[in-house]
Amino acid sequence: MIAAGVLIAIAIVLLAVSGALSTSSHRSPNANNSRLNKPKLPHAPTTKTFADSKLGVSFAYPASWIPHALTGIPAADFKVADFGTGTGTAGTECALVILRGGGPASSSQQAQIAYVRAQAANEASRAKHYKVLAIEAEQGVNIAGVGLLSIDDAEGDHIAFFFRGRDIYFFVCTTPPGELTQVDQQAFRPLIASFRLG
Repeated sequence: MIAAGVLIAIAIVLLAVSGALSTSSHRSPNANNSRLNKPKLPHAPTTKTFADSKLGVSFAYPASWIPHALTGIPAADFKVADFGTGTGTAGTECALVILRGGGPASSSQQAQIAYVRAQAANEASRAKHYKVLAIEAEQGVNIAGVGLLSIDDAEGDHIAFFFRGRDIYFFVCTTPPGELTQVDQQAFRPLIASFRLG
């Protein structure tokens, strides 16, 4: 009888031990869920929006960019906004400029492309080692235009020209020449594609 009692006692101990081991090696489903169900903090926005309802313009620019001074352009042009990062030739920026009445008489795409080619030829006569990389169609949210990509010794440029009648709305986007390809894809093209007029 003692042997049977000892066996029962051993069996109870073994069951208790195995039960304790099994509960310690498996977490309750709620333990993992408590980590997964924590409220997520909102991500910082990747863009900010500039809008001027009086002029009827808006666009999105990288949230890390800051406003720059609205200076340093010919008097005939009207600089609406200028955002960027860094300073001087090491900086990256995009400025929206309006030139009233300076566009081609015709609103055809051929006339607009000819206008942009003439701008590139003018710049080539002034800048050292100026090279046109592309003249191509641009598309904003509700307006089409023509883009000019170029580099020289000092900077890489993506200038997007949008025509409304004889008025030209253009973005002058600049960065160091060695960074143009990357910055153009990551910042300039999305900014230009977000442009809305009217």
